[in-house]
Amino acid sequence: KLSEYEPLPKPRRFHLASAICRALFGGNRSGKTTAGGMEFLFHTTGQYPEWYPEDQRYNGAIIGRIVVKDFQKGVGEVIVPFFEDWLDMSLVERKWKNPQGIPIKWKLKNGSVFDILTHEQSTEQFEGWKGHIAWFDEPPPRDKYVATLRGLVDFQGRHWLTLTPLT
Repeated sequence: KLSEYEPLPKPRRFHLASAICRALFGGNRSGKTTAGGMEFLFHTTGQYPEWYPEDQRYNGAIIGRIVVKDFQKGVGEVIVPFFEDWLDMSLVERKWKNPQGIPIKWKLKNGSVFDILTHEQSTEQFEGWKGHIAWFDEPPPRDKYVATLRGLVDFQGRHWLTLTPLT
């Protein structure tokens, strides 16, 4: 289904930008989460559309992180339904769930892995990680943002934010 995604002009500019830090701002229902999620899935699955720049593609398995506001809404009502719509579940090797039954760590059959953290968690849970990409869906607290960015240093990783700038 990834090949069916055709971004509108604003999200297309977001995808084509070569900056290591990118942001996509917009109102509710403007496609921010879809664009951020598609960017994440391109890299973790290794399935890129023809129009995606060759020099920005990852080859091989990668480590990623998604940061959202909370488990119930951010993960359970936004991220998981997005994956159910766009990610071919035959690509998933394993999912780990938290005590609430919400998937928080995924391993794909290509070797890519990613975790999902929330602003509800302590900053210590964000530390000690290293990865290639990070996606913040809604503005994160500074301490969690900085801790995640530290983890991108080893791989000269990239990150992006998709949000409605209210606060």
